[in-house]
Amino acid sequence: MATMPLKPGARRAKQAVKMHSKRLGSLSAWIIGRTCQCLFLYEGLQLLRHRQWGMGTAYALAFAALTAMIFSLAYGEADEIGVKFRRYLKLHRAAWADVRRAEWGEIWDLNYLTLQIQKQTGANVAARFTVINTGWQFWKAYIRGEPPEIVSWVMGRVSIPPRCWQLTCNKDCTNVQARCR
Repeated sequence: MATMPLKPGARRAKQAVKMHSKRLGSLSAWIIGRTCQCLFLYEGLQLLRHRQWGMGTAYALAFAALTAMIFSLAYGEADEIGVKFRRYLKLHRAAWADVRRAEWGEIWDLNYLTLQIQKQTGANVAARFTVINTGWQFWKAYIRGEPPEIVSWVMGRVSIPPRCWQLTCNKDCTNVQARCR
């Protein structure tokens, strides 16, 4: 079955949205984290297969701890329409109306932007994106207390969905939260 070509106006609109998309998270941090998970799992299973129970159990516990720490680590893109991201292999897409909570600036989590997304199926998905990747961003966030530009950009797009009744934001607007029924 042949696919219909895009109309010239639709093609330009799609390219314009792609040009204005912003990177969320770090691909290298995501790859390193997921590779470490795979290596711990593989090595633990190999040790258990050869009946080395002590070391196999240690690797299994290390795998479980690493998985708990980086389960919601993601990378992706955000544009005017919404967010596209990967936590593992599946590509998740969410419109800005589906983003229920966006957080940045917890005491020790200045490096992460966390989005809580409620999908159309009712499932909740959490995604953590690394937002500090350079020394200048580190200086601005930790020393001067300024959020990175991507954090301000994302916080400006999180709004109250129609089913929600309250939006909370701290004085710097680094934590926006919608309370839903």
